[in-house]
Amino acid sequence: MAAPSSPMLNILHINSYAQAGGAEQVACDLLNNLWVSSKLLVKSHASADSRIQAIPAHVSSRVYDFLDRVVRKLGFNNQFKILFSLAEQGNFTYSRLQQTQAYQQADLIHLHNLHGNYFDLSALAQIAREKPVVWTLHDMWPMTGGEFYTYGNLNYQQGIGKTPIRYLAPLQDPLLDLRQQHLERKKKLYRQLAHRLTFVPVSYWLEEAFKQAYVFDPSLQVRTIYNGVDTAVFYNQQLRTWPKPRLLFFNASGESKASHLFRVILLRSRQVLSCTWLGSRWSTPAWFFIGLSSAGGKHFVTCTTR
Repeated sequence: MAAPSSPMLNILHINSYAQAGGAEQVACDLLNNLWVSSKLLVKSHASADSRIQAIPAHVSSRVYDFLDRVVRKLGFNNQFKILFSLAEQGNFTYSRLQQTQAYQQADLIHLHNLHGNYFDLSALAQIAREKPVVWTLHDMWPMTGGEFYTYGNLNYQQGIGKTPIRYLAPLQDPLLDLRQQHLERKKKLYRQLAHRLTFVPVSYWLEEAFKQAYVFDPSLQVRTIYNGVDTAVFYNQQLRTWPKPRLLFFNASGESKASHLFRVILLRSRQVLSCTWLGSRWSTPAWFFIGLSSAGGKHFVTCTTR
């Protein structure tokens, strides 16, 4: 399909990285939309694609590099800003964005993952005063004090910033825990920007979680849009002839949201499954297939139907 001849909408995507996980894949896929002109600004540039650029550096990064070396010498295995819960402050995001032609020409700003020690939450208000903003929710970070997933903990619904999940990225076990302050800041910010900011969860589960969150304001605009699927790759070859449903389970590398859910599913399914996972076996009847990719390579759990 040919692109339209009339002037196209200029979309600026902002994400932590160009290559890493699902959010990065979605942001890069959207660059290929022929009906709009898209650019992607990221924390650090690691792509030959001219449409992807790094947000210009700020002189403060030299100061933070020095402080990082200091805290490492003191025995802390963390960056200074993350150690003191300052990852979403002092990045000078707005002034750095203003330096780019991509931001100046943008008709709309499409945000993705803002966690990653590169984006000031306060910049949201400055950006939204100038341009409409869409924020795709790829995880739970926008509704928590700093966790990207709460592993079933519901403190984020009750206005409690802290949870036991403080050791995983992006928190990484900070010395100074300011999650309560971050939660309150998000709530206040969302209320202020309700008519200039549209949230787009990628699943109805995430939409429901957001609407139940303490930070949610009823005046916020929320529209769920699933991640796109390439039907040239994923299609029915009329091979689905098994009598019972099967679940194909993909997991990101490392300890993650999906790895937790996978373990829960396995533990609860031992009564009905017969699985083989890297030499660990269960002997009860099976009725679906699970595939798992985890740290250190691709591992698969296979379950056969009765």
